[in-house]
Amino acid sequence: MKNVLKKLMLSKKCPNFLRKKMMRNNLNVDVNVIEDNNIVIKVAETDDELFQAFSLVQKMYERGKIVDRNTTGLRITKFHLLPTTKVIVAKIGNEVIGTISQIMDTPLGLPIDDFISLDNLRKRSKRICEISSLAISEKWRSNSKGLFYPLTLFTICYAKKVTSADHLVIVTNERARYVYEDIFLFDPLTINSAEYTSVNDDHAFAQKLDLEQFESRCFQAYAEMPEEKNLYRMYSSPKWKEHLKIDDGYYNTVPLMRFNKSTLDVFFDELGMLNELKDSEKQVIYNLYSIFEGSYGENFYIHQRRFPRFYAKMKSEIHISGSVYHAECIEVSRGGASLVLFDDCELQKGQEFTMKVYLSDYNICEIRTKVIWKTNNTIGVEVLIDKISDWYNQIDKLEEVMLSRQLRA
Repeated sequence: MKNVLKKLMLSKKCPNFLRKKMMRNNLNVDVNVIEDNNIVIKVAETDDELFQAFSLVQKMYERGKIVDRNTTGLRITKFHLLPTTKVIVAKIGNEVIGTISQIMDTPLGLPIDDFISLDNLRKRSKRICEISSLAISEKWRSNSKGLFYPLTLFTICYAKKVTSADHLVIVTNERARYVYEDIFLFDPLTINSAEYTSVNDDHAFAQKLDLEQFESRCFQAYAEMPEEKNLYRMYSSPKWKEHLKIDDGYYNTVPLMRFNKSTLDVFFDELGMLNELKDSEKQVIYNLYSIFEGSYGENFYIHQRRFPRFYAKMKSEIHISGSVYHAECIEVSRGGASLVLFDDCELQKGQEFTMKVYLSDYNICEIRTKVIWKTNNTIGVEVLIDKISDWYNQIDKLEEVMLSRQLRA
């Protein structure tokens, strides 16, 4: 009977509404598996956790013939060099039994860019993340007692609440396509399958998830479902909540991976991962690592950014001639900021205005700024104040705390 259902659900002749209903009714998650086995889900913090995760991905991908063997036994992409990429792990004791990566869109782009163009999505998004490098040990891969659903839901929650993304994207194989579409409520970015050169897949599909609508859509789809099928409850109030460890950042900023110096030595020296990169890609990486003490990048230095830049999620207001327009500050530095506009606001390059930035719930900076660039609903502003201003004092504190929480000797 299960095989018949599976064939029917994957059949192109099966109506979408019927396939979705069958997929959700067939869901049967063991909601006690995390607690019963004392599994912890978190962002990797140590060399051991990181390299166990990279090893597990390579091992599982080789076994599934998704990638070819390599000499290192590690599956590390150029995106894993960035501290904005979160390597999420599931652990029992000291053993990593599952992993998934959340890659945040930066000037380096996303893996999906090699598959399709995200230009239209980027025009209407404040921040995009991609799900990648999912691997689970064989013992923990079953639909009911496995880690797939807790890991994926953790990543969705982290992208929305910690990284403050409004869209998630993913490239899946044909078998997983409907799991993400019917269970996790992703929408298709591509209808027809295509070759995906990042892995050995001739039948891949791209999908997106609107994180702003996810919780309400999830409620509508699952609110009346029993516990083992209720994805809404697993997301909003999971039974395994005490086994999830989430760092929500500081000063409404997006936390970075806490790489050890030894990790970076492996990336840059032992594995030589910069050798195959373009100069423009090296520049992006150097700009992020140049903020750390004992800077990395001396061998590929091109042009150092004037001020360290941090990815943020700060509520902001634009005040012009007695009118107030709402925005979100998504990048900050001592020299300026980038904002996503939520209200219609006719701003021109060179225009000056007063901006309020909520560095925290109780810490608000009011500063004078000037528009230096504008694209779609996003603007970049320069701060027009002197060094004794509250803005500089607050950003100096932010830099001190953020940098002390990152690279560790």
